[in-house]
This record gives sequence, structure tokens and C-alpha cells, in this order.
Amino acid sequence: MKRNRRIALFSLLALFAVVLLNGCQKKKEPSNLVVLEATQSEPLKIGEPTQIIKLEATKESQLRYISKTAIDKQNNRIFVLSSSTMYIFDGKGKFINKLRKGKGPGEILSIFSFSLNRAKQLFYAVDNLYRLCVFDYDGKFIQDYQLKDFRSMNVQSIGDAQVLLHHFTAEATADEQHIVGLYDLKDGKNIRKFIPEDESPYPRQVMFMNYSFQVNGSRLFFASANIWGLFEWRNNQFERILSFDIGKRLAPTSFSDKYLPIEKRVYFRDDAFKRGYVPWLLESFYFKGYYWAILYDENKSCYAIDENNYRKVYMDGPVSAYFGLQDLKRWRYPKEITKDYLVFACNPADFFDADDTETTKTITIGKKQVQIDMNENPFLIVAE
Repeated sequence: MKRNRRIALFSLLALFAVVLLNGCQKKKEPSNLVVLEATQSEPLKIGEPTQIIKLEATKESQLRYISKTAIDKQNNRIFVLSSSTMYIFDGKGKFINKLRKGKGPGEILSIFSFSLNRAKQLFYAVDNLYRLCVFDYDGKFIQDYQLKDFRSMNVQSIGDAQVLLHHFTAEATADEQHIVGLYDLKDGKNIRKFIPEDESPYPRQVMFMNYSFQVNGSRLFFASANIWGLFEWRNNQFERILSFDIGKRLAPTSFSDKYLPIEKRVYFRDDAFKRGYVPWLLESFYFKGYYWAILYDENKSCYAIDENNYRKVYMDGPVSAYFGLQDLKRWRYPKEITKDYLVFACNPADFFDADDTETTKTITIGKKQVQIDMNENPFLIVAE
């Protein structure tokens, strides 16, 4: 009897020791978790400016702030999103056309984003969240689709008959919401939905991103400002390939929940800044062997993560620093991201001081010199 008691006691102590040991061990981190803290002290040079494209300024093509661009060299087109409408230029920057604002046939109210179908020479534009419009490369209206049940901020062409839509989730509903939908142009409806909203710590706190989707060769990526991670399209679905850890800079739920009422959401960003939080992920994408994450902080801090070693993290400043560009506010996030190059944009006025008497000057960008005029349109910088 005593022997059995000793065995039972020994077994109990052994079990307790195992539980205690497991409790003391550090919890194993997920294999796709990236801590956004710089581990590399040497600066990373990823490319440099290779081309500067001036955009013709006519009465119809006076541009202000450029939100997004798409250069189709093969089809001799440059598409520019500015002031909530689309401007079309040829490959050398000569103005061709722009979309007309209004409520008439073929007109648009406010373009949030667009995507090219290069094979068919069409582009898709999201108008005012609830309408998907199709235009040809000259800006001629082709067709539109209503998105009332899946209000969207962004679109990505995927084949000739389907597009991906980035859902605007700011409105609370009784039904489970998803962040991305696969929209069939023939049926005029979503046929599949991806990325449930619980992937986000605060799905109602929405920020517009001009680059939710990024095509890199045969790879397609997706990022949302209110999800701290990067997704890739694999086997006809989205897989979360990276999760970003920003530590104490992440706004806790107890803080973000205070801004759920619609009338308070406008204060979420500024109050987050005051408390030292980073409210959103501004951009995340893949480029030249690195995953990139640009935070929506005051400096648009940009992290580059080695795709083969997630602990090898660079933080050299804004994304422009990795291309040898000076730190201008307009260069703190790219206007176009492709497999081979990034595009930045800036206004000539950024290079003039208030006491300058001349309206023209020669400036140096990277290794290139360019003459600019204060009254010209913004120009594009291709960096590769």
C-alpha cells in the first residue's frame, strides 16, 4: 500500500514539474511574426532614380496632389489619380484625356483607386465606394457595376472577367464582414469573400490606401491599413504570410474602442499620435527580395525585412531613403509599386523657397539633373 502511495506521489510531483517547466518556458513565436525593430545598423541601398517624367500641364490637366500612378510602357500610357479623378498621359507625359466629374452618363463623382487590365487595355476605377466603372485606355466609359452591398475602396484586376475588391468595413452590420471580395464581372456580384474582419484589431477604423493590392510578377499581395500583416494570393485564396509586431506602439483595444462611434472616429489618428501609438499600417508590399512595411507615424517610418531571414530588419527612415532620395514629405510613400521599380511624385514648388525670385531652377535627384519650373505639373520619379 505504501509503495503504491509513493508511486502515486512521485507521479504527481513529476506531472507538476512538467507543468511548471512548460509554464516557465518562453512561448514559441509564430514563424511568420516580424518584430518591427531595426536589427541592422548598416544602411540598405535598394535602388536609385533612373527616370524622371514630366507631365504636360494644359488647361485640362492641371494636377495637384498625386495619389496613385500606373505606367504601362508597352501600351504607351501613364495613368494618374489626382483630385479624385483620373488623368491619362502618353508614355512621354503628353496629356490625352481625363475623366469627367458629374452625375451624367459616363461621369464619375470621386475616384478612390484604379487597376489596369493591360491585356485588354482597360482600367477599372472605384467611384465613391459603391460603383465600379470600366474605361478604355483613352478614358472612354464602357460599363459600370453597383457595389451597394460591398462598398469598396480599392480594386485589382485578376484575369479578364474578375476583380478583387477591398471592402470598406467602417459600417457595422449584423452579418460577418470580410475585407476582400472576388467580384465576377459577368454575374455582377461577389462570388467569394476572403479575410474575415477579426483579422483586424479595429476593423471599423478604416484608412484609405491607394495600394491595397500589389502585383509582383506572378505574385499578388494584399495589405489593409487596419491589419498588421501582409497577405499573399495562393491557391485561389489569401494567406497571411507575415504578421507585424510593433510592441507598445500598437493602440490597445481599450483605446480604439472609444472611437467606434462615427462622430468620434475622426479623432482616432490624432489622439493615437498624442499617446505614442501608431494608428495604421500605411503600406506593405514585396520588392527586390524584401518585404516592406511603412507605418503611419509622423515620419512614415519604413522597415525592410529580408525575405530569407525575418530577424534581419532595416529601418533607414522613409522609403525614399532606400533609393538615395532626400526626405521630402511627398516622397514618404510610393505612388506605384511594381516588380521592377517604384514611382515617386513631387511638386516643383517643393524645391522653391518663399524668397526665391526665379521661377525656374536646376535640381539634382539622385545622379540626375532636371530643370523645373514652379508652375509646372508634379513630375514622376522612377526608381529601380
